[in-house]
Amino acid sequence: MYEALNQPIEVLISFTKNGPIPTSFIWKKKEYYIQELNFIYKEKRGNETIHYFMVSDDSAAYKLCFETESLRWLLMEVYDTLQPENGVSAVKERITITYARQNNITC
Repeated sequence: MYEALNQPIEVLISFTKNGPIPTSFIWKKKEYYIQELNFIYKEKRGNETIHYFMVSDDSAAYKLCFETESLRWLLMEVYDTLQPENGVSAVKERITITYARQNNITC
C-alpha cells in the first residue's frame, strides 16, 4: 500500500564523510529506526535545494524530505510492506522504477 502524507517529522541524522544520513525519525509520537538507506536525490525549487532520502525498516519504506530554506523535515510517502507477497525489496524496486520514470532515467 502506498500513502502520500507530506507531514512534519523530527529526524535524527548522522554526519558522515558522504554527508548527512538519517538514522531515525519520529512521526505521530512513534520513533522509527532506519535500517537501510535506499537512495538519495535532490532537486532545486528556485533558490532552494530539497533533499530526498528513501529509507526503510523491516516493515515499510519511507520517503523523507529536507527543505533547506525552512530547515524542516517532512515524511512525504510511506510504502507499506506488511503484506507477505510484498517484501521490502519489492517495494524498493517499485520506488526506484517510479523515480526513474519520473526523472527520465534508464535503469
